[in-house]
Amino acid sequence: MRVIQFVNSFVNRQGNIGIRTGQILEKMNNGGVCVCRGAEGHVSGVDYREMGCIGHIPRILNAVRIYLMPKFNHRFFDIALFECFALYQFKSIKPYNGINIAHVWDICPKLIRKLKSKGLQVVLDIPMAPAAYGERLYKENKVSFLRPGKSIQKMQWRAFSLADRLLAPSQFVKQELIKLGVSKKKVTVVEFGVTVHKPGKKKLKKEHNNTKSIDFCFVGNVNRRKGIPELLKVWEQPEFFNDRLHLCGRIHPDVKKNIKKVKERVITPGYINTFDYLKDCNVFVLPSWMEGSSKAIYEAMASGLPVITTYSAGSVVRDGVDGFVIEAGDVCALTYCMLWFKKYPEKILIMGEAARDRALEYTWGRYAHRVFRCYEGLIKHKR
Repeated sequence: MRVIQFVNSFVNRQGNIGIRTGQILEKMNNGGVCVCRGAEGHVSGVDYREMGCIGHIPRILNAVRIYLMPKFNHRFFDIALFECFALYQFKSIKPYNGINIAHVWDICPKLIRKLKSKGLQVVLDIPMAPAAYGERLYKENKVSFLRPGKSIQKMQWRAFSLADRLLAPSQFVKQELIKLGVSKKKVTVVEFGVTVHKPGKKKLKKEHNNTKSIDFCFVGNVNRRKGIPELLKVWEQPEFFNDRLHLCGRIHPDVKKNIKKVKERVITPGYINTFDYLKDCNVFVLPSWMEGSSKAIYEAMASGLPVITTYSAGSVVRDGVDGFVIEAGDVCALTYCMLWFKKYPEKILIMGEAARDRALEYTWGRYAHRVFRCYEGLIKHKR
């Protein structure tokens, strides 16, 4: 079995796709080819085809969308650029029959069609709920900012239809794909992995007035999609005046006004080393409207923190065991769960230990093994 990876991201760079691809390449023992934007550290035996300076263009386009033109469809140009590069590189890889599996990490229908025409079995990685989910939220009058362009929805459906197997990171994403019309037999759920570090000793901090306080923490892009406005609405309540909220990550313009209202009680450290930072926090909160699955939740659980999140986050959190799972946008439920930890602070350690035990089940070795089984299954099916 020889695999070619098409990665519209930077391999081994902190983030969702780059880290996962790096783990796959590291644990494969027969080399292969990796067509990508760039790579931070190379695995011996792997033939890397990198975009060089061109690989930074999508990041510039994304910045334009965030800071200048919120309605700018940067993804269309992002995918088109990568497809052109990937198709050019694929032409130079001969003979094609030396490769029997292609793992594509973005919706690239033109590329997938080409790969299929050369007899390759194609695995398509789905890191996020399909665009149709955002469209449904809009039609249900829940949120409008997740409404996708029709071009992206069409590209996704073409890619889903062409690929031989879809890898979903959670049951949530699998169910959304099925609702879209994808056969459930075509979708395989492969949860993420995490590196488990030895946790620091968890203690509730105390203010000078001897009132117990809790450090709630969020890690990720600080924006509307992650449920930050709803979280800050909860944070305005007087019950949390002695506590701290850590919003770690890049702050997007769409939530700056919300943060300004409670700025004196919100800590915004920017980018952090997750495992180092979470040692001083007590409860992890991610009230996201839409994910595929959140790497940050795995890291929080591995750090021994209970988690409050939504079903739409696609996490492995067990409701009532490792934390709480609520509906996205439910401010009342979010308030109740956060206050619950204030009422029963002893549960922070109990649930945190359960979360850590849960995280131990999801190693990167397990993740890679399940992906390899998917590759092998496609080869056997073809025979």
